[in-house]
Amino acid sequence: MKLSRKWFVTLVAVVLFFLLFTEKLVTFYIDLVWFEKYGLLSVIWTILGSQFGFGFLFGGLFLAVTFGTLRRVYQKTSHLPVILADQTRRDMPFLEMVADNLKPLILLLPLIFSVFVGLIAAERWDVTLKFLNHVRFGEADPIFNKDYSFYIFVLPFLEMIKSWLWAGLALIGFGVSLIYFFKQYIFLSPKGFATLPEARRTLSWLAAFAFLNLAFDIYLRRYGLLIQSQSQVVAGISYADDWGRLPAYNLLIALAFVGTALSILNINRENLRRIFIWAVAVTVIYATGNVYPSLLKRFVVDPNELEKETPYIEHTIAGTVRGYGLTDVEENVLTGANSLKASAIQKNYLTIENIRLWDQDPLLDTLGQIQEIRTYYQFSAVDNDRYMINGKYQQTLLSPRELDSTSLPNRTWINEHLTFTHGYGVSMSPVNQVTPEGLPVLHIKDIPPQSSIDKQITRPEIYYGELTKNYVFVNTGTEEFDYPKGEKNVYKNYEGKGGIAVNSFMRKVLLAARFKTLKILFSNDIMNESRVLLYRNITERVEKVAPFLRLDRDPYMVINDEGRLVWICDAYTTSDKLPYSQSIRDPEVIRGVANYIRNSVKVTIDAYDGTMTFYVTDPKDPIIATYQKLFPVMFQPFEKMPEDIRNHIRYPADLFAIQAFVYGTYHMETPQVFYNKEDQWQIPMIDGKLMRPYYTIMKLPRKEKEEYILMLPFTPRNKENLSAWMVARSDGEDYGKMVVYTFPKQKLVYGPSQIVARINQDAEISRQIALWDQRGSNVIQGNLLVIPVDESLIYVRPLYLKAEGGKIPELKRVIVGYLDQIAMERTLDEALGKIFTNLGTLKEAPSSSEDQFTGKEESESGTLQAKVPSGTIVLKRSDYLRIKEYYQRTLRSQALLDNAISGYKEDLKDLGALLENAEVVEPTIEKKKATVPPTETPSP
Repeated sequence: MKLSRKWFVTLVAVVLFFLLFTEKLVTFYIDLVWFEKYGLLSVIWTILGSQFGFGFLFGGLFLAVTFGTLRRVYQKTSHLPVILADQTRRDMPFLEMVADNLKPLILLLPLIFSVFVGLIAAERWDVTLKFLNHVRFGEADPIFNKDYSFYIFVLPFLEMIKSWLWAGLALIGFGVSLIYFFKQYIFLSPKGFATLPEARRTLSWLAAFAFLNLAFDIYLRRYGLLIQSQSQVVAGISYADDWGRLPAYNLLIALAFVGTALSILNINRENLRRIFIWAVAVTVIYATGNVYPSLLKRFVVDPNELEKETPYIEHTIAGTVRGYGLTDVEENVLTGANSLKASAIQKNYLTIENIRLWDQDPLLDTLGQIQEIRTYYQFSAVDNDRYMINGKYQQTLLSPRELDSTSLPNRTWINEHLTFTHGYGVSMSPVNQVTPEGLPVLHIKDIPPQSSIDKQITRPEIYYGELTKNYVFVNTGTEEFDYPKGEKNVYKNYEGKGGIAVNSFMRKVLLAARFKTLKILFSNDIMNESRVLLYRNITERVEKVAPFLRLDRDPYMVINDEGRLVWICDAYTTSDKLPYSQSIRDPEVIRGVANYIRNSVKVTIDAYDGTMTFYVTDPKDPIIATYQKLFPVMFQPFEKMPEDIRNHIRYPADLFAIQAFVYGTYHMETPQVFYNKEDQWQIPMIDGKLMRPYYTIMKLPRKEKEEYILMLPFTPRNKENLSAWMVARSDGEDYGKMVVYTFPKQKLVYGPSQIVARINQDAEISRQIALWDQRGSNVIQGNLLVIPVDESLIYVRPLYLKAEGGKIPELKRVIVGYLDQIAMERTLDEALGKIFTNLGTLKEAPSSSEDQFTGKEESESGTLQAKVPSGTIVLKRSDYLRIKEYYQRTLRSQALLDNAISGYKEDLKDLGALLENAEVVEPTIEKKKATVPPTETPSP
């Protein structure tokens, strides 16, 4: 009977265990299969092994020490009964309960605490692993001369151990006191609390260990001063810390060691008074430890702050620059000469041709109307990149057409998980071209993808993306929707190797349990040959494999040479422990506080089969070098990245924004300038928002050729004029190099907000915008771009028009600013032509049909003359452009703006005046010397 009851209890316990942990066990098994499929099984075993190993190790050690100590003390007093006065039992029932259950509590309390210790150790598995396998920085801090690896890898581990030691001492002290109190080894006498010799010995040893751990604690706090500064000027140890707080800490360490010795010597004494008095003295000194540093700061540092803090400011500048990877920024001073001519525009035609006129939001709205094709397709982002298109280096905007299952017209389980499984194709457009209707020109469009360039897509299916969140089954009995074709649909089975195979009824059962649906189990369409695709969201996918990396918010898609679609995601290593580096808070990228960040990894994810590859792009980063030791199978050297993918890596905008923010202050290398914030820069604000970094193709001043860069301008603090601009380079061997160009302080260079103000104050532009906004349309002013050309700047802002109630923004105007001149025209070429009147047609740039001339011929003297038919009206280019603008404006006014009669009449009046001033001349070829400089193209 007893045996049967024992087996019954065991069976119930096993059933309860499986009921409680079935979901986790099933998920764990499916994850194991998934990791094995992608060759990353060693990664999950390393992480899980570390979690379980360190959890049981530290939790077990904690349990062994605490329970062992308490059990030994209890056994020594077991011959004595628990003594508790009757009145105490009546007045304090809680003490009665503790007294009656003293022996079980000796095990229960250490067991509970050890579970928490084990969970913390498991959660912080990487802290222990990095401590055991860390790579040295090769650089030391300026105060303690410790390698930086000590602060990033060793110090966090030691602080974790210190916390557990305090927890263990507190638990043991509490348990021992309870045992001795209930066993009357500690009692209240007329002279106060009295203790028996056995209790005094135990408590003296505990006090010795407490003083010893206090010395260890204070010792670690010394190093923490390099990271958590009390000064507003310095990001590490300041003068007051160096000359006040550190000596106080050193004194406390000495007092703690003295307390350890006193506690050991007190083992055979009659009472604990000496220990108590010393503990109170140390506590008072510790509590007043801030007094002397505060007095030192107030009376010594504050009156002479710059003088006293100068060496520490130098440490802060050097540490912060090191923490954010700004040690090798190339600095250039521009002349600030206002001498930009048409010849310079012609010479930098590739820069001009790649000025981005399409912003993300208007382009997404437009693509959503003309390229989503069906309601369940969606363009979620626009990725800025560059390609060699028909032999020409061109900046492009690429947007993947993903499938949004929440937009399916009939959201059944079969449709969401078996039929509609993937997105299809991309839209690609140049950044600066527009159709006559104001829509983007599309190099790649439609379904199936139609390409007008020498870049083809051979594998357009997108099974893994930014919008995909749910699992899908492929190669099932249900036809898999591939793409729409007219009134019919095209169906096609999955041909890749992504996901995991169903391959058995048992795995089908486990998958049903994993996804909590019996439809998987009873579906006749899901066969052994079927595959299930998991973790299809690319961010979730990477985080599943590498939870220790921080991911950029903007993964982007590229088309490789084989025509496959591949995602690229930037990943960061971060730390908040670098000495003398100023910490910043970023909840999205850093996810907290950090003072060290590196873009050490590029992750590629195949959009068809989900294959992930982690490439180390910064092998000099000790943090990623440490992770390479931990996960040698996961990481690949950057040299192994295929060249067709390597040509599309770009400097991440999130990292650049952080670096630019930091550099705005820490470019000041002189302590006095830094202290006074004399030359502090800030990121400009436009329309109440901070400017974001933007990609463009341009030829940097004093560089040989155009390249793909990420750029952001700076203005002086609390000023609006431009002081500098910063770029991060992305091409070839120059990838990651940062360059800053500054303007002379005595020169006024208009900043972005000043240009925006001048645009809004321009009478003609404001009148035109007001007319558009009055009825039937909405004007959207695009992002302002600052475009360096040689050593000058031009400013470009697109203007979009969206009909009231419509969803298709059209690019209608381009505003260009240079010095005191503002021009708004239909195209960028026309706006530039209005400012640079002798510009002509940009080299290699396609001309509008309205701007074609019959040709040119050369006179005997070499002067180019227009060859035009007899009787042709010849006008200056500026007058011609104005006439065309007035004509187009009157047509729009007549058709759309019935209430704009006054503006309509003024336009007609101006048009008539210009026509009356035009003269009809017969073209002749005169023999005279050439007056046009050979470097410039003459205006027709």
